[in-house]
Amino acid sequence: MYNWKNKPPPAIIWVKGMKLGPGAPHSPDFQSRIDQSERSTGEGTIENPMVVWPYPARPEDKPIEQILAMEAVIRQETKECGLSHVWIAADGHPYSTTATRGGIRVASLDDYHVTIRMGSSSTICNLHGHLYLVCEDDDIRKKVTRVMTEKERGIKNALPFNNQNYHTFKMLASISILSLLALANANPVPRSAPRIIKGNAYQLQVQLRDPLKDLSPGVSGQYLAGSHVGAGLNIAIVSPHEDSGNYPPFYSNGTAEQGWTSVVNDLGTIYPWGVNVQDAESTDATYPGEHDADINVGGGSNGIVLTKITIDSGITEPALGGLAAGYYAVCNRFIGYSRANMTVVRYVYEGEDLADGCVGVNFVPLCATLNDLPEGNEWTHDFVQEVDCVEI
Repeated sequence: MYNWKNKPPPAIIWVKGMKLGPGAPHSPDFQSRIDQSERSTGEGTIENPMVVWPYPARPEDKPIEQILAMEAVIRQETKECGLSHVWIAADGHPYSTTATRGGIRVASLDDYHVTIRMGSSSTICNLHGHLYLVCEDDDIRKKVTRVMTEKERGIKNALPFNNQNYHTFKMLASISILSLLALANANPVPRSAPRIIKGNAYQLQVQLRDPLKDLSPGVSGQYLAGSHVGAGLNIAIVSPHEDSGNYPPFYSNGTAEQGWTSVVNDLGTIYPWGVNVQDAESTDATYPGEHDADINVGGGSNGIVLTKITIDSGITEPALGGLAAGYYAVCNRFIGYSRANMTVVRYVYEGEDLADGCVGVNFVPLCATLNDLPEGNEWTHDFVQEVDCVEI
């Protein structure tokens, strides 16, 4: 029996036709996700493999015909691998971690795929990896039709999707990208300590609190930005920089001696725009129980500063703090002003539960250059703080 307190043994690349290894039990964390699953289909045999959606995957958010089509393709591939169970660790998404900057994972556009694990029983995982898929009309908003052949992999065309420019790809069908395991779970590679330097401006990048849990489409590696919802008002959202027009950098303003500290952005205007977070007693009017974050005209919420968090193996790094103990979240929500679903920012206070359709995140400051104030400004940079940020 593998002891999960020990370092996991290395995996090897596997292709169809190779003998399968014995696999290993699921890690406690992944087993917990399976136990909370809201959907599983199939008999758990090689002829009819069981397809399981571990928590927080919520396939009911899709039309049923899309769910059934995806399960059918994944089930057939599992059958061809000679295994009886498959777990959809991450729903279809067009991005992958492609690099690290300052010890932080960077997500980039990739061929549309699901992250899966396959096993010989309900408790054993033998393979894990990406399964690249083709959708109807090469449109990732439509149902999956098959696994792609190796020769078909590559960018096919582009289309607007969920307010972001995701590309539709043709995919690599071969399971050669799956790894043969002597353990159950594909743990993220431990990060090295980021290089921390001093700076007076920064971009705030999304870092998942749990690397195995993301929204679909994913938000890992995106950036804090704002979306206009009224005069002088912006709801806080996350967005890839190419979609947000390379949002201007944030900076920390004020001092404790002055009795005011906050996080501010100039947004290229003559006024400051501060990061605001609702206190624990205030909640969103449309989504009661959720605490809004905004980027509005003014100095921002007093007390919001960069703080220190602990990540892998005791490594510490700076991150955006809140008004009290808790953490930030990104949620898929319908915004009436924009008449669209958006990935909005919330704050979850200590002792509160993360709402459905949300994922816990940290906002890590990546060092940037502070822009000069425009002519005619009614603001000053005299009280900009020098803070710790991650060198990129």
